[in-house]
Amino acid sequence: MQFKLIPRCLLFAGLCVCLTSEELWLKSALAEHHKTQIIFSSTRDRNTQIYVMDSDGTNHRRLAANQAENYRPAWSPDGKKIAFSSSPDGKKIVHIAVMDADGKNRVKLEHHAMQPSWSPDGKKIAYVSLTDGVEEIYVIGANKRGRKRLTHDLRVKGRPSWSPDGGRIAYWGEEEGFFHIYVVGVDGKNLKRLTHNEENHRGPAWSPDGEAIAYANSDAFLFGAKIHLMTADGKYLKQLSKVRDGTDYQPDFSPVGLAVSPSSKTATIWGKLKIPFK
Repeated sequence: MQFKLIPRCLLFAGLCVCLTSEELWLKSALAEHHKTQIIFSSTRDRNTQIYVMDSDGTNHRRLAANQAENYRPAWSPDGKKIAFSSSPDGKKIVHIAVMDADGKNRVKLEHHAMQPSWSPDGKKIAYVSLTDGVEEIYVIGANKRGRKRLTHDLRVKGRPSWSPDGGRIAYWGEEEGFFHIYVVGVDGKNLKRLTHNEENHRGPAWSPDGEAIAYANSDAFLFGAKIHLMTADGKYLKQLSKVRDGTDYQPDFSPVGLAVSPSSKTATIWGKLKIPFK
């Protein structure tokens, strides 16, 4: 991805500090949301564990450590808890179910559905499905009505993520031998590819204000990936995680008006859930 970096000067007590337009945007955006954090999966300590860092890429901390593979972290609506998948026996869940928080009224969403993502208002779910023989992005009402296919390019896709206003969905998809980040309207219109360099970009996650998207970037398919940040239109880029060994992926911003599931009324099952915080 090519960027035009335009130097600008800020005067502080007679000292001229030159900043690029990228750095100015990042300082402004991250200062506004200085309390925002990003959770992510990482293999930096051999097996996959859950980590958290500040949204400017500092203060990395490991949240859970055991012999199991812990991945796909997601914040609770109040930002105080984190749910994540753990599969010590290697088994996988091949369907999605929606249920009340007390475990009642469980409804199977779709046999081939994967990687669910609630809309901010809790009325819809975006997901990946193999129903038509290929991985495509769909949206369906929480009542299982109004199913709509958003993508139609017959290529591998994953990790749909809603914009905070509920109007767009970011996801990663394959094109020309690489994985890139895309954004599409919930009506299936205005599809836009945000990344263009010959690297792999996966797992997009919107910032709470909808101005930025975090994602994992790597030269290979996933090995050696690091968490990066760009504007929602794909113009600017910053590497947030810089660990030398291991793979960082599956980022998720702490919520400010966002929710893993709507208003604590329902829960999405994608594996064995654990809560590491009290």
